Amino acid sequence: MNTLPTSDLVRSLKYKGYTINIYKQAPDFPEVLNDDFNFDTTELDIYHCKGSYSYEILNGNNDVEEYDDQSMYDVGACIENAKKEIDYY
Repeated sequence: MNTLPTSDLVRSLKYKGYTINIYKQAPDFPEVLNDDFNFDTTELDIYHCKGSYSYEILNGNNDVEEYDDQSMYDVGACIENAKKEIDYY
């Protein structure tokens, strides 16, 4: 399984025996990062594109269980989504 690049690691945390690594990445649509961007009226497919952050979940053997690089524009979104994935296991 492919893993995310480790050069852009911005945060790592433990949760229920798993490691969550969060990475900074270039978003597909940089204009989303502008303060005046209107998510409600945009015609861009912002929910099926790379956001500005991504995460991977590692098990106790440091194998990648899951990763997601879509539609997350802050660290908090990555943490929330990764914890939900782990809770689903």
